[in-house]
Amino acid sequence: MTCMKTDKKTIKKNLIITALYISIMQSILIGIFSPFEMYLPQKEDYLFSGWELAPYCLAITIGFLIAGMCYRTVAILINKTLGRIVLAISTGLTLAIYIQGTYVKNRFGILDGSEIDWSQFKADGIRSIIIIVIALVLSLTYFLLSKDVKSKIIRVACICIMLMWTVTLSILLINNNGFGKKPTYVTSTDNENRLSNNRNFIILILDTFDSDAFAKAMDRNPELYEGWLEDFTYYPDTLGAYPRTNLAVPFIVSGVQYKNEETYGEYLNKAFAASDMLAAAKDQGWHTEMYSNAKMPQAPDVAENIDNIYKVKKVPKSHKQLLIDMYKLVGFRYLPYHFKKYCWINPDDLESLMVDEGQSTTFSWWNDDFSPTIDSLYGSS
Repeated sequence: MTCMKTDKKTIKKNLIITALYISIMQSILIGIFSPFEMYLPQKEDYLFSGWELAPYCLAITIGFLIAGMCYRTVAILINKTLGRIVLAISTGLTLAIYIQGTYVKNRFGILDGSEIDWSQFKADGIRSIIIIVIALVLSLTYFLLSKDVKSKIIRVACICIMLMWTVTLSILLINNNGFGKKPTYVTSTDNENRLSNNRNFIILILDTFDSDAFAKAMDRNPELYEGWLEDFTYYPDTLGAYPRTNLAVPFIVSGVQYKNEETYGEYLNKAFAASDMLAAAKDQGWHTEMYSNAKMPQAPDVAENIDNIYKVKKVPKSHKQLLIDMYKLVGFRYLPYHFKKYCWINPDDLESLMVDEGQSTTFSWWNDDFSPTIDSLYGSS
């Protein structure tokens, strides 16, 4: 009788140790690996430093570890069979999530603010279910039928997976110069409403503006605009090479196409350096300003050819919202198909969340930001 009690205690102890391995692996996947495996390769495209996320991701990791150990330990102490089932389900779901985010190709396109028609991807939903079912069946089969009370295979597998994640993140950190992010060149509002008494050359790019709406307004009341639009040339049928501002603006400025042959940052530096228009303006003594939310070149010798560009460090207005938005991106990639639609996010939300550290003169394309500057010129009505 005493021998039986000792064996039960030993089994439960071994299951709790195995639960610790699983909890550590799951919490690292959720709290550290998944967000930074997404952030680091695209650090150039994010406005915030990885250090803005790191302490909060560490707290999430610790929180998941504590919570995971608590409910798994309670299940094991109640009944070892229940404990095995809980370990099996959590292991299977962790495996399914990892496979979904790492090895299953995302066919939903890029997150560019466009709504996704989820009805077109029913096959992806079926595939997600199949992955989850297979992972759960394999995990339940092992935990319920295996005689390996120490679950050595699971422990070794957890260690190997975590070592693989460590190597992956280490390489990403080295290749992308760590979590830090240098101050970036952005366009400011300097001289936004200043015009020369001699000669001005202005190019207006009305992003997402409907050309037909402008033409109809002109046709209805042409006499209203004749004086205002003197010396103004309107191109109603102009077609840009790209639908997104960050690619359209450098192409308009330079005529150099982006063909994915280098990083986006390298392309910006190359395109602006090759711009005949900017070079001619500089040679002829023009003051050249750009007012755009599009990303600017980061090479000093290129960026400083534009008079209203300056360096600034971006920080989030709310770390809580930054964390929510970042984990929505993680969920969009890693969660099964049926949960992805709840993680949809407009990437512009991440950009609008960032502000300049210590100053607030970065150009904004919002009408509400621009309107007061008009009032300051002509007086409020």
